[in-house]
Amino acid sequence: MAVYEEWAGLIEFVANPKNFERHRTIIVDSYSHLMSVGLSSEIEDQAFEARDAKEKMVKPLASQTKLSQEGYGALSSLMFRLTAALGKLSRTGKVVIVTALLQESPKWNRELAAAPALKGREFTVNMPGFFDLIGLVEPRTDGDGKIIYPPRVRFQSPDDSFVAKFTGAGSKTQGPLDISKILSL
Repeated sequence: MAVYEEWAGLIEFVANPKNFERHRTIIVDSYSHLMSVGLSSEIEDQAFEARDAKEKMVKPLASQTKLSQEGYGALSSLMFRLTAALGKLSRTGKVVIVTALLQESPKWNRELAAAPALKGREFTVNMPGFFDLIGLVEPRTDGDGKIIYPPRVRFQSPDDSFVAKFTGAGSKTQGPLDISKILSL
């Protein structure tokens, strides 16, 4: 298990296949947190430190947590690099699973009812090109409203209401999300 502390350490860790030799499945939980809290905060801190003393005095809290257009570009580029490094691991036979929180009516495409909650536009729009499957996990309930495990996952959105992608063979594009089955791969 690895926890994000800073970008350089994360990318160095993920880019080294030896760190994953004894694992068949790699799970990144969650891209939303990594992008919006960890990496975004690090970029904001670097931008604030680069400002001169006078600029730091004007609205210090707001300017310390403000992501510029340049910052959003860096955020997207760094997430592309991480996703590419995870893609290399998947090409070695590893099962790579990335989770993200759900965002309703995302700012980058208001026509969608739901999409992964990721910061910025560039990475989010191009994200489907990096993944074999993108699915929406939905809870299942019984007649009394009690949650049933496992939840359901859908990899196709016939009405294009959520971001989905399916590159597998056959026509089964939805079913129970059985984590124990995935982890046994």
